[in-house]
Amino acid sequence: MGSLKVGKLPWTQPSFGPLYSASAFPVITRERWQVMVSFETGAAYVDSILPEGVEAASNPPVAALWCATHAHSTMGGPYREAGAGVIVKFEGTTYFYPLVVYLAPAPEEWFAAGREVWGHQKKFGDVQLLEPAGSGVVTGILERNSARLMQISVGPLEREARPEEIAFLPVLSLRIIPHPEKPEPQTAELILTRAELVPRRGSDGRLEFWTGPGEVAYPVASERDPLHHLACQRVLGASYGCYENIVTPFGKILKKLV
Repeated sequence: MGSLKVGKLPWTQPSFGPLYSASAFPVITRERWQVMVSFETGAAYVDSILPEGVEAASNPPVAALWCATHAHSTMGGPYREAGAGVIVKFEGTTYFYPLVVYLAPAPEEWFAAGREVWGHQKKFGDVQLLEPAGSGVVTGILERNSARLMQISVGPLEREARPEEIAFLPVLSLRIIPHPEKPEPQTAELILTRAELVPRRGSDGRLEFWTGPGEVAYPVASERDPLHHLACQRVLGASYGCYENIVTPFGKILKKLV
């Protein structure tokens, strides 16, 4: 008979040797170089993918796409990331609601913790950040299963970004745990994450973030990864730059849906 008591069970899986430890929190990430484009998108589609009680913060809704590289993280080392999300309101507060986050090359700790702790909707993908010499244009690319699902760019870079243009909202995410006996959630919760992001400044005190014209393209339409449904109706802003430091603490359950 097993002698591992319930109160001694590991915090996460696998119980034989957990993939990550609670002592890894808060997670520290260094040097995130990021290209991001924000834009107006269709209200009907956004409404169809938000849970009840969560609504777009504006009409038309504002969405964002990003691609980023990270030099180091205490949750699995360096990694690359791309994603899509919308700005929402829940119970009177404004949040950023990530729809999907793609990780590369294979940071399994960050992938698992993202899903299990914060409810971040994570998949794997191939992410690139390109800055060809002489062009003044930075391009982010996401590919999955050899299909180029997303391509965003900013440039030519025109001016230093203002702090409010690169500020991050608190993140509201939907954490789902599937039911082992039937195809429905056993648990569904709205999770709040308040990460602290510190933008890099040069020795002259200037932000190492720049803005310019932004472009969005979805070269391949895939219903397995339906990014193309987040149609770009009008670009609102685009930036490229570096967050020197990111601190991601535990999340907080705001509401249990199931």
